[in-house]
Order: sequence, then structure tokens, then C-alpha cells
Amino acid sequence: ILGKDEVVRSNRISSSMKKPEIWLYKAIFRAFLFFLKWGNMDRKTLKKPHKLTHKLPHKLPHELTLIFLFLLPGGRAGPKPARRFACGSVWNGCVLAGTAGGAPHWGLRPWHGIWRCAACGCFAFKACCLRAHAAARDAIKAICPEVKVGLTLSLHDLQAQPGGEAFAEAAWQEEFTHYLPYIKDDDFLGVQNYTRTLYGPQGQLPAPEGAELTQMDYEVYPQALEHVIRKVAEEFKGDLIVTENGIATADDTRRVAFIRQALDGVQHCIADGIPVKGYFHWSLMDNFEWQKGYAMQFGLIAVNRETMERTAKPSLAVLGSYTER
Repeated sequence: ILGKDEVVRSNRISSSMKKPEIWLYKAIFRAFLFFLKWGNMDRKTLKKPHKLTHKLPHKLPHELTLIFLFLLPGGRAGPKPARRFACGSVWNGCVLAGTAGGAPHWGLRPWHGIWRCAACGCFAFKACCLRAHAAARDAIKAICPEVKVGLTLSLHDLQAQPGGEAFAEAAWQEEFTHYLPYIKDDDFLGVQNYTRTLYGPQGQLPAPEGAELTQMDYEVYPQALEHVIRKVAEEFKGDLIVTENGIATADDTRRVAFIRQALDGVQHCIADGIPVKGYFHWSLMDNFEWQKGYAMQFGLIAVNRETMERTAKPSLAVLGSYTER
């Protein structure tokens, strides 16, 4: 979160900062409204970010707009209308700062992917945050050296098909390698993984024809977790913790199979001396999955949204059985 002087961009916003928590809640609510609207946009609109101004919820005030965006096609800056409307730092689809008619710049917790300014395409904001992470780690260690410090990254199993090697290498550089100077002294790294990504001579490829897909349209590929752990361990020498791994499916037998294959891979890594210290499955209960709402079923426990009754799925017992081994 930037300082107050950097946040305040207009007299109207300045006056609202007397109660910043109320301003923040209102901004988040407006962002959520936009997010729901954005989830219903077609691909044609998403490829033309300057058209987004016509897709805003009816009563969303232009002078106070916190918006959810997407990485512009090819990572390039959008046209001038889009720059005016959405000069923000974007990290793989999650907006960190938005401007519209003098709205403030401020940050949400980033998730995964690439930070890039939608206005100029620079990576400066991300570099600042990574330096802040390193400085925070050093400060924590100076006071409590026994405290373990690290961060978590969302990583794909990037697989190059013939001719796609350069694309896969560049993608891994963006997802992982460029973090190393800032995290090499961390105690642990959290690894989030759900699937693989294929690259060919023209760039990223769709899932293979006939491949089983999850409700999120990811390829079902539990082997990806082992592959990512091994690749990360080649360069990061601290402890590893699987902080996210799972599958969105209504068929719990497929979740059971996914868990078994994924954890078999984790056990192979441990047997080979890779310091994997934990595994967190996503998720305990069927959750509210952003603009997709409750349609995605990631949980080990089903939730009746009418009665709120929780029902354990067989996959919960399967995952729990690994604690006894």
C-alpha cells in the first residue's frame, strides 16, 4: 500500500480519506461488482480493453474505481483510452492499482504471474515489492532469527513441444527464475500447482485433444506437481511446501485419483532427498471461486448452500490416510 500522499489524487478522494476503512470497503464492493460484470464479458470485448468503459456497472462512479483487469494481449500497453482508464499494475489478471478520473493508486495482495503496468509495460512495481520482501525478511531475522520466512508462487509444469523450447524457457523465467535473487535466502518456498502448460513453435498450446479437463478447463495432470517440485529444487535450496494443489470436479472419484497421483509424486521427491515439508490441498470445502461463484467444486467437503450442511467426501478420508503412513 502506497503512502497517503501517493494515494490521494483528488480533493474528493482526499476528503474520503478521513475514514479510509470506509473508503476501502466501498472500493472493494465496487470492484466486486465490476468483477462479476467482467466475468460475463465475451472474448471480443476482453481483447479490446478500451471498450471496458462501456461495460462498467451502471452506478459505478468514475472518480472512485478499483477494478479487476487482465494482462493485456502480448503484455503490451493498451490504447490511450485504456491507459487513461486502467493505468494499473496488473499481476496475471489481478489489479493492484486503478485510476479513472483521478482515482487513487493503491495495492491489493498480489497473487501470481507477471506484474506489469498497463500504461507503460514496465516491471518496476514488481521489483519494488520483491525488494520489500527481502528487506522485510532481513528485518524479521534481525529481531527473531528463529522465525521462518518465505513466500509462495503459482507455478505451472511448463513443457516444450518441438519448437517451443524458447517460449517455455521465457515463461519459466517469468514464473520463477527472476524471483531467485530476492528469495534465495528465504527459509522456504511455497509451491502452488494445478496443471501443466504446453508450448509449441507459435507459443502456448491448448490442452491435447481428448484430454480430460477440470471444471476450470485445466488439463487434469496431477504429475505436474512432482515435475514442478523437482525443477524448483534445482535452483532453490530451502525447504519446499506445497501450498496449493487440487482439482475442480463434481466426480469425487477423480479427486481421489488426483490426490493419489499427486502425493505419489511428492513422496518420490522426498525419497530423492528434496526437502518437501508439507502439502496443503485446495480446498477443504467447496468454495466461492471468484466470478465463477460456487460452480467450481474443489472441496474435500461438500456444502449445501441452502442448509449450509457439510458432508465429507471420500477424498477427505483418502487425503487424511496419508498422515498415518
